[in-house]
Amino acid sequence: MQKLPEHFLTLKFKYNTDVPTSDMLDDSHAVDKLKCDIILQPMDDPNGAVKIGYIKFYYCNLTLALNNGLSSFWAVDNFSALASWFIDKETDDLREEIKNQVGEAFFDNILLGEEFVIYPEFRGKGFGEETLRGLVKHFEGRCGYFAFKSFPLQCEPLKSTYRPFWFRKRLRLDDLVQDRKVAQKSMNAFYKRCGFTALKKEPDYFIRNMWPV
Repeated sequence: MQKLPEHFLTLKFKYNTDVPTSDMLDDSHAVDKLKCDIILQPMDDPNGAVKIGYIKFYYCNLTLALNNGLSSFWAVDNFSALASWFIDKETDDLREEIKNQVGEAFFDNILLGEEFVIYPEFRGKGFGEETLRGLVKHFEGRCGYFAFKSFPLQCEPLKSTYRPFWFRKRLRLDDLVQDRKVAQKSMNAFYKRCGFTALKKEPDYFIRNMWPV
């Protein structure tokens, strides 16, 4: 790994959530859709800040949902396809076998990752791990779990993907390993290095207990 000059990363949060102003809570109050631009700031150049990638995820406030008579499962399922992998439809809580695997957390609230991108010119420098560490630190104390589906973007089927051509070109996806098994193994290893645990029954789905009891 190339040694970098002294720097720090800034995560610029952007909310993309529509919340009605009525007195009655609905599913939209329990789930925040967030995007973080990842900004690299060199210590020796105040004007040298540059965007090096982004991460999209959902902050799912299961505590708020349960306390207000909302279904946590359906609230999350309206936004993220990951709901059924991590939340029990019957109990409206994190699936019991997952809790048994990674332990109880002080909060049941969960972050569900949607998309994580580091631009090609900044790959292989540890910025991905640094970003996830920063997010865990930020949400520690207000969120119990952080979950992701590990999937290499370069392996998306070209005919079925909704990605525009410029997306693949900007990320140089065709330059990455195209063998699905090899790419998947590499991505899974990344999440493990970041402290995430693969689900026993679904090894490409990862979760981290951010605040263990």
